[in-house]
This record gives sequence, structure tokens and C-alpha cells, in this order.
Amino acid sequence: MYAGEAKTMKYASATFGSLAYDLGTAAPRAVPEAPPVILPRPGREARKEKIKIDELPRRRVRSARVAVSPFTAVGFAVAAVLLFLVVMGYVQMAAISYESAELQQQLAELNEIENRLKIEYESTFDLDKIEQFAVNELGMVPAANSQVFYINSSAPDKAEILRGNTESGGLFDNLTAFLSRVVEYFR
Repeated sequence: MYAGEAKTMKYASATFGSLAYDLGTAAPRAVPEAPPVILPRPGREARKEKIKIDELPRRRVRSARVAVSPFTAVGFAVAAVLLFLVVMGYVQMAAISYESAELQQQLAELNEIENRLKIEYESTFDLDKIEQFAVNELGMVPAANSQVFYINSSAPDKAEILRGNTESGGLFDNLTAFLSRVVEYFR
């Protein structure tokens, strides 16, 4: 059962007014008569009235002023300001986009220059040219095989830290040693 049906069922036996039968024994009500309508006769009188209406002085009709709510005016002003800010945001975004494109082009050019300079830099450190300069200009001689020594170490590297005085002193000595290590650590 839906809500409309429940509502109908609930008020199905409701009575508004009296439950008594109206047998028509009461006196009938009098209906007021409408006043008679007088129509103008077509002819001369209707023409006079028409002339009188046309001859009346014309008055200027004042146009109805529309009252504008202050909230409406403020709302339109806020909407106009927001629209202006949106347009200015798009203008700034277009300017930044243009500037970004220019900077990207400039970055590509600078990357190309960097690559050329790296090639030049690496060509200045050609080992053959350095060796020729050392032999010809500085008078150096290449090392002979008997002058080159190779060291093979199968033992792993090991480091040992020696402490000067490892004697166990009193409480005062241990405390001063600890504090000196803390101060050394923070230097």
C-alpha cells in the first residue's frame, strides 16, 4: 500500500458539515438582481462621445520606474569584477605561456652551446697531445718497464686507532675524558 492510498483510507469516512438530510423545507434564498446595463445608442451620441474622448488634452504618461535592489546591484558588480579577474587571469596565462616558449627556445640554444663547449674542452685534454708536449717542450722521457712497480695485496685493508693512555683512572678522569670527547665531536 502506498502513501496516497493510506491517506485516502484514513480520511474516507470524514464528514465536513452536518449529516442531517436537507429536505428542502427551508425557504429558498433570494438571489440579488444585477443592475440593468445601459448601452449607448448607436448614432449621434456615440459620435459625440468619441469626439469628446479625442478632444481631451493628452497627458504625458510617466514610465514606471523599476526599483533595483541594492543586493542586485552589488551582485552584478561582484560578477563584473570576477569576470574581469578571469579575463585578466587568461591574459596573464597567455603572457606566461609566451614567455615560457621563449625560455624553452633559449634553453635549447644554451644546451647546444654547452655540448659544443664540452667537445672543445674534451679535445683539449687529448692524451697524445699532452704526451707530445711533455716530450718535445718539457724534455720528459717515457718511463721504462724497469721503473714501473706493481703491488699485489691479497690481505684486506685494515686500520688501527691507537689511544695514548688506556689506563683505567678514577671517576673524575673518566668524566673529563668523556666531556673532552663530546666537545671534540661538536667542533
